[in-house]
Amino acid sequence: MKSLSLPIILFVYAAMLYGGSAHGQTEQDTTEFQGLLELGQTYQRTLTPEAAHVWHLTVEAGQYVKVEVVQKGIDVVVQVSDPSGVQRREFDSPTGTSGTEKAAWITDATDTWNVEIVPLEAKKPGDYEIKWLEYHAATERDWQLVQADSLKQLAELYKAQGKYGEAEPLHKHALAIVEKALGPDHSYVATSLNNLAALYDTQGQYAQAEPFYKRALAIFEKALGPDHPLVATSLNNLAAFYATQSQYAQAEPLYKRALPIFEKALGPDHPDVAASLNNLAAFYDTQGQYAQAEPLYKRALAIVEKALGPDHPLVATSLNNLAALYRATKRNEEAETLEQRAARIRDSIAEKTSNQGALFSINIVEDRFNMSFSETERGTNYSIAKVSHEKGGSVGSSMFIFKCMYDIAKLRKYDYFFKAMEWEDDNGDWFYKVYFLNDKSVSLEKLLGKDYSKEAQELFDEVGYASVKDLDMMFGGKK
Repeated sequence: MKSLSLPIILFVYAAMLYGGSAHGQTEQDTTEFQGLLELGQTYQRTLTPEAAHVWHLTVEAGQYVKVEVVQKGIDVVVQVSDPSGVQRREFDSPTGTSGTEKAAWITDATDTWNVEIVPLEAKKPGDYEIKWLEYHAATERDWQLVQADSLKQLAELYKAQGKYGEAEPLHKHALAIVEKALGPDHSYVATSLNNLAALYDTQGQYAQAEPFYKRALAIFEKALGPDHPLVATSLNNLAAFYATQSQYAQAEPLYKRALPIFEKALGPDHPDVAASLNNLAAFYDTQGQYAQAEPLYKRALAIVEKALGPDHPLVATSLNNLAALYRATKRNEEAETLEQRAARIRDSIAEKTSNQGALFSINIVEDRFNMSFSETERGTNYSIAKVSHEKGGSVGSSMFIFKCMYDIAKLRKYDYFFKAMEWEDDNGDWFYKVYFLNDKSVSLEKLLGKDYSKEAQELFDEVGYASVKDLDMMFGGKK
């Protein structure tokens, strides 16, 4: 019943290598060019929910670039694309409608780069300020941080595949690099500590995880102040850690402290406030304290309905959470009403996505490879995608393919995916059949149906399902 819980993985710096599409972004009807950014100059604009703003900046290769966006009444995502139009970076920290997004990257091409400002779950216009803060030749420290970020992303990929032994040394190496580059008390160090803690936590290695969670929280509090949203997220992580082990006395005050921080930082009607409310509600619900849980679930539902609209998937999740509580308290008629509404939302989403056809396609052009990825067939719980390339494959191209599978899973509102089949045609193009699901308890044979085979089972036994949630921050999804 903790489906709305905030993520345990904090990837503040993780948007530095690969781009991605943050879920929850408002659908844009127009993209509006705003002009050329000049170093040191501040520009203010009003952004509507239906539009995205694009800014240009002209740079040389090998430079460190930092752009700051101050949000004034609207929550935004900052996306960075290279001169060929390929999205390279995405930045979205849990700062709400009044915080600051800081986008920093190292250029690898000389020409005009694009910085796109995209509204996130916006219902009304809001203002923002944008300023090009820094521009200098990339230093050794800059490159070290990029290296650490790459290690963290690869570690998270291994974690999502259940390859914990491969993930651990990468996270440790990333932590060592960041500590050396920034010092032991920097917020990026806390992020690395939290990632390592989450890796241990996932494996049930609680004795190893706890000190990393605690140290991460202490650093965030010292570096950012006690009322920062990342402090609240860290509190939530530690609370969930204790709750998982039924250490309720330790968990409750942490959950309670996290909630008002989110409310103050993000506003009372932000979706992350709903997530925090849901965490506390689920905490009480698990212990049978239904009177405490019910008003929290109801408030969480009201927030997501207002913030995201009545037909959003998270509304269906909130409805099911509250319905389960009603079932537990023998209010079956009330539960059934909520369950039916949740089912209608999910059926509507499934119908839309199953009838959309081959909507997903992307091209990527780099020195090492030139590839395109596009769906050729979409079934109820699967997609077939075609990958074409002009040059040989590489580690980068493999990551590109994996990320595209992740993007389709998010587009179709699934929690997990599994590549069941792949084949090459006479033209040298590769095809991949990917299955999607929300319930991991479903057997592979039932999921794949006629596509089930011994080879598919052996592949599944080796890699398992990929988790969209675990990959969210690696590939730029929202917190």
